[in-house]
Amino acid sequence: MQFSKGPHLLPTDVPKDSLTLLQQNAIDLEFMLKNLDGKANLTVAVFDACREIPELTPIIQEATRASGLGASEYRGLGRVQSKGKSRIIAYAGAAGELVKDGNGEHSPYTTELLQQLEQPNQEIGDTFRNVAYQFGQKHTGQEPEVLIQGVPSQRFFLSDARPKANNNLNTSDNSVTLANAVPYVAPKTRPVEPNAPAEPVPDYGIEMVRIQPGCFQMVNPASESGRYDDERQHQVCIKQSYALGKTEVTQGQWRQVMGNNPSYFTNCGENCPVEEVSWGDVQVFIKKLNAHTAGGYRLPTEAEWEYACRSGGKEQTYCGGNNPKTLAWYDANSGNKTHPVGKKQANGLGLYDMSGNVWEWTCSAYTESDYNGNEKRCSNDTTARRVLRGGSWFIYPEHVRAAFRVGNDVTVRNYRYGFRLAQDY
Repeated sequence: MQFSKGPHLLPTDVPKDSLTLLQQNAIDLEFMLKNLDGKANLTVAVFDACREIPELTPIIQEATRASGLGASEYRGLGRVQSKGKSRIIAYAGAAGELVKDGNGEHSPYTTELLQQLEQPNQEIGDTFRNVAYQFGQKHTGQEPEVLIQGVPSQRFFLSDARPKANNNLNTSDNSVTLANAVPYVAPKTRPVEPNAPAEPVPDYGIEMVRIQPGCFQMVNPASESGRYDDERQHQVCIKQSYALGKTEVTQGQWRQVMGNNPSYFTNCGENCPVEEVSWGDVQVFIKKLNAHTAGGYRLPTEAEWEYACRSGGKEQTYCGGNNPKTLAWYDANSGNKTHPVGKKQANGLGLYDMSGNVWEWTCSAYTESDYNGNEKRCSNDTTARRVLRGGSWFIYPEHVRAAFRVGNDVTVRNYRYGFRLAQDY
């Protein structure tokens, strides 16, 4: 649970009728992880535990007042805020979710994890991503999360599953946190061809749509079903025209610029959105793209994103209307995967897939309690959490609403995270 604005673990035998006893016995998760940092090249923490405790409902209000948290911040085991040198943090469920115990020897999550640990030639980060994906295909009502912090100089495989070409690597006990894991140096990605034309035509196939300036009510009324506490309606004015990508950046476009494809769903094809990219990865992409084109590409601000999503600031529940089935790929129609861009109905400005398919990074810093004007500008703080918008193929229709927003660390990669380009006009 959350105490003093930080995630804590609770022993199962702690009395749950006293806030004081809970706080005295709670284990500070941030403190525990900080003490593990630097002890090895990689720290792995797995939490197969509920991130909400229904029995504590009677004292939630007391705890909220005592800690200064907003109601939405107090929903179970929260996200780790500190940034580790190199961590994999896996949760069996999303924030606020109960976790299933199951009827067998192990919980459903642990059962899936044990199966994935037996897969040969699977990097440890991919192991936990696959656990989340496979679990989502087999179960409903529980969404595992994986948080990867830092970019280790080495990749890690279980010792009995590492690529044979690396059998002679040093496997000293100090090299990794897991006793049965060894480092594997990943091969360098193929560079962009040196003789590629300096100014490809047309800009790697990236189509931009001009957006006229205007004022609008950001976030729909409080009466909208599914609203969260970090959605507050307020007026925002877009003072300059700008352009936004007609579609999300595709795997093919990423490959042309970067020379590789980081996506999980590579079988989807070159016209599917690129994913498994962090905010930091996107900045590298944009820098290279600008160096080989007319330039000026960037990520949109949060306000620019929502204004364009809702067809120029109209009161629309989703990006282009009120029917998610025609506008978005989400859990009920995606088949648990991404889809080629531009296959759903466009919104009123001719933009596709702004609801669903993959989450889209913005350049704005995320604040939960209030927007503080961050929604109207790109943050210069390279460590600040960034806003993601639009939802993805993985989640419920209320989470692909035009107003729904989340924030995440700039180093996080996820097979639900992609992006759409903006450009000053």
